[in-house]
Amino acid sequence: MFLISEVLNHGGSAYTTPTIPQGYSGLLFRWVGDSAVAAGLDLVALRMNGDGADAKYRWQELSATIATPTAEENGAASDTYIDCGWVPGATAAHAAAVSVIDVIIPRYANTSYVKTVRIRNSLFVAASTGGMILYENSGTWIDTSAITTLSFLLGTGPIATPTWIGLYGIP
Repeated sequence: MFLISEVLNHGGSAYTTPTIPQGYSGLLFRWVGDSAVAAGLDLVALRMNGDGADAKYRWQELSATIATPTAEENGAASDTYIDCGWVPGATAAHAAAVSVIDVIIPRYANTSYVKTVRIRNSLFVAASTGGMILYENSGTWIDTSAITTLSFLLGTGPIATPTWIGLYGIP
């Protein structure tokens, strides 16, 4: 069920959802957009319930460009976010291209479990070999609180206009 559909035109470097209704088995959040930063790529970070100070996030990332896979992990819970991958910036070879990020969060309302997410991010940055990038990430927010808001923050920002976001409740 569609919960939120919004086109972002504010030019800020972060987006926080309105309060998320409880009662679904999970959530699917979709981002279709990019960054207006004057750089090739910009990081997208995820926080739950505005929790950025407690450093209780862990994540792992697999990425591939051409046929070269790479992996990265932050297993020490020292980050203040979950890494969602990257979006193209204003000076990327194809600045008109957008990134698509899907975040699946099961049991978001359950207060007996820490929150684990799965993230898929794909982007096109150049019309040459290696111009497609795929990220498959997972992350954990080490907290049993029900998720009531999600915040997406760009590493440098601002969010390019227009960027579309959607939030779906999974029955």
